Amino acid sequence: MKDASNRKVYRWIAHLVFSIDKRTVTFWLTLNGMLCILPAIALLLNKKILAVIAGFLDTGTGTFSDVLPYIIFYGAVLTISGLSARINSGFLYFRMYDSYYLGLQELLMDFFQKIPMELLFKKEMHDEYNAVIRRAGALTDVTSAACNLLGKGIGILALLITAASVSPSISMCIFAYIVIMLYLNHRMTQKLEAFERIYDPAWRRLRDLKLIPMEPNVAKEIRVYGSQKRVMNQFDRYYDEMEQAEHIYNKSVGTAGLLSSLFLYLFMGAILLICLQGISKGGITVEEFLMLFTLCGNLGGYVTAISDGSIDFHRGVFALKRQRAFMNMVDEELAKKERTALAAAVDPAELKTDTEHSEIAIAAKDLCFTYQNEREVLHHIDLVIPKGQIVALVGENGSGKSTLVQVLMGIYLPTSGRVYHKGTIGTFFQDFFILHKTVRENVGIGNIARMEDRQMVEAAIQKGGAEKLVERLPKRMDTLLRKEVYPDGVELSGGERQKIGIARASMGSHDILVLDEPASALDPIAELEQFEQIKENLAGNTAILISHRIGFAQLADRILVLDKGRIVEDGTHEKLMKRGGLYAAMYQQQAAWYQKEDL
Repeated sequence: MKDASNRKVYRWIAHLVFSIDKRTVTFWLTLNGMLCILPAIALLLNKKILAVIAGFLDTGTGTFSDVLPYIIFYGAVLTISGLSARINSGFLYFRMYDSYYLGLQELLMDFFQKIPMELLFKKEMHDEYNAVIRRAGALTDVTSAACNLLGKGIGILALLITAASVSPSISMCIFAYIVIMLYLNHRMTQKLEAFERIYDPAWRRLRDLKLIPMEPNVAKEIRVYGSQKRVMNQFDRYYDEMEQAEHIYNKSVGTAGLLSSLFLYLFMGAILLICLQGISKGGITVEEFLMLFTLCGNLGGYVTAISDGSIDFHRGVFALKRQRAFMNMVDEELAKKERTALAAAVDPAELKTDTEHSEIAIAAKDLCFTYQNEREVLHHIDLVIPKGQIVALVGENGSGKSTLVQVLMGIYLPTSGRVYHKGTIGTFFQDFFILHKTVRENVGIGNIARMEDRQMVEAAIQKGGAEKLVERLPKRMDTLLRKEVYPDGVELSGGERQKIGIARASMGSHDILVLDEPASALDPIAELEQFEQIKENLAGNTAILISHRIGFAQLADRILVLDKGRIVEDGTHEKLMKRGGLYAAMYQQQAAWYQKEDL
């Protein structure tokens, strides 16, 4: 079963190699195979030259012109063979980098675009993603090592045939030595797979700790709460785990090298004894002895190259196995997601709106959602939002507002029930990210196809209320943001960052706009102004607005109140205030708070 699985992996790797760049691998396989035969040819020429010279010394017959063609040919072969020694695994890796490193990286990035966000939130999926993405060089390792191994294998076969032409017993001895070395390499590569499994988790944990100083807010908290010692103890523990893994690796490599050298010396000693015995009995001539001893030296170099190449090859194969297993795991999840999505799709004909003949923008029917910890967050939600309606989604922390929006958008699949939305969606989430790019690129990423359209970017900046901010920047839209990458970059305040995020969500004409806490870094008055500007710029499009401060809800056409994962109230501000329910209580509590602030 395992052999069948390995065969599938090797077929998949071969398909990748030849589909990405057939010409490069074919050229280097052919050239390397031909060049590795040259040492065997040189040995035969050397033997012939020595035989001619020995005959001349013994009989006194012959001329220099008899041996000159062999000497010239021998010199040419040695020259080419010497130059070909530069074609090692490092050289081949360099020559194949552009094709296979970048080719696999492009393939992986295209594949990763298909992965739904909800899958990456799973720890197993997230850990494998991190392990897979940083091994884009695996295919280059495998391809360059395979070219090197194939060439050296052909060279060893040529040396075996050459040795067999002189002494079958020596040829058998050489064959036994090669089998032993291949077995040792196989055992070593098994230990290297164990190293990879230990090293990766330790590396990930250590990487996360290293990133802490790059997050100013986290670093400030560490200082304030005096937890530096605890963080350093964790760092030391994870570093020790990495050291232990590297110790396994270095010990395996060192042991393999020691055994390789030991067997080489034993092998050379055995060949020397066989040759001396053959010379004493007249079965081996002096020139044949010199050829065989030189052959053993060449063989030692080939075996060392095979040992190094097999390590690179098997490490590359191990990484590619993980990449293929990860892709299969994602494909299975995507197939399951597609089946669930088909089952969860709402037929708009089943739904009715409060407004007659209104086109439906967003809908949910008996919607439930459960996170991985099996805690149900949303419970049996029925919802219809007509096109052009502005909906305010309010509720206390943990009521399920952000989760509901993400399920409606399709970021998460419902555990049960069905959802529907029509048209493109522009989004602003409270955990949005400012890129180490210009303002134009940070806004333009909201509509990547139109990022170079400066007029559209300017319009989005205006819709997001960021035009005054951009006017103050040194290079306006071309100003670089953040200082981690660009020392001359500009750092924005929380409120300024949110305006850039709103502009990103407003890039182009989206049918639906979802804004999750878009002005939480602003004071209440500035937040209200922000929402008034957003409403003015919506121009009849559908929108869902979320905020902890509910005073803005008066600007919405409709208010949905969530409590513990359920929609408990639905109506306008006036209607809900008259009702005297949860919304009215929350509104009055916040109003009382601001009245106290005024006092």
